[in-house]
Amino acid sequence: RTLQLRAGAAATFNMQRLDMSALTMNAQNDPAFQNFAENFNKNIAVDFNIGIALSSTNFYVGYALQNASQGKLISKEDLFNRQGYFHHVAQVGFRKALSNRLGIVVSGLYRYDPTFLSTTEVQVKTILYNKVWIGMGYRSNMNTIGLIGFRAKQIQIGFAYELPVQHSSSANSGTSEFTVNYKFKTLKNKSNRRAISTKSKILTIW
Repeated sequence: RTLQLRAGAAATFNMQRLDMSALTMNAQNDPAFQNFAENFNKNIAVDFNIGIALSSTNFYVGYALQNASQGKLISKEDLFNRQGYFHHVAQVGFRKALSNRLGIVVSGLYRYDPTFLSTTEVQVKTILYNKVWIGMGYRSNMNTIGLIGFRAKQIQIGFAYELPVQHSSSANSGTSEFTVNYKFKTLKNKSNRRAISTKSKILTIW
């Protein structure tokens, strides 16, 4: 009764265009860029994602494939998809209430793709009164991450700031991300109300 096996699928549509007129090049007549301008300046990709997860009250573990057709649903190969589409993604998470005021959430993600090979991300969040969270994260060889957020009834608002590590070649400045989550379904029965009260030792935030 405490375990759930979940599966899902999603169709994806991605359109990208390279505006060569907006580029500033060191060598104006670079033949590689001329090739991009003539042949590789636009991409429309159609693919799908699939995944499965085992979850319980205090943990989850899942596995997913992104762009599961490996680019076979697109008509031609160009600048944006020539390095492959197939991605393996594994996720795991654990949460525990230490008291009726304090809880902790630990989550991790492992991603493999042909371009960047493997990427590992770990996050740790402290939950206060089952309403506010503060946390830190690290993405291997790329970013350190700061997290903060709060919940007010059915709305959750979060903010994350990513700062690239010194030897990262994928970014040269920090990035900010805001998230808003609204739950349409309310918790109606008395047992669920007790679960989200500050007197309970059950966490409801991941």
